[in-house]
Amino acid sequence: MKPKEVRDTPKETIFSFPEGISLEGTVIKEVGELVETEDYGDYYFVIQLIDYGKNDMCVRFGYYRKKLGGGSLYGVARQLFIRKKRSRIG
Repeated sequence: MKPKEVRDTPKETIFSFPEGISLEGTVIKEVGELVETEDYGDYYFVIQLIDYGKNDMCVRFGYYRKKLGGGSLYGVARQLFIRKKRSRIG
């Protein structure tokens, strides 16, 4: 089951690089798994396919976290993405 804070696809996304550059795209596919822990809080791990248009796509790995004792809302915690031209993603 997906946390209510995680929107359904398709959904818009913006990734900002430390250099001030940002990419805007659309998450077109997503799979996720909810993992509950007793020591650190609850996590929702995701793998997303993002379309940036103009033959540019990426696969993003990330997770949302609900801190232990920190309320009932999940927030984006970490992400890593692999960017490839559309022809390289099958």
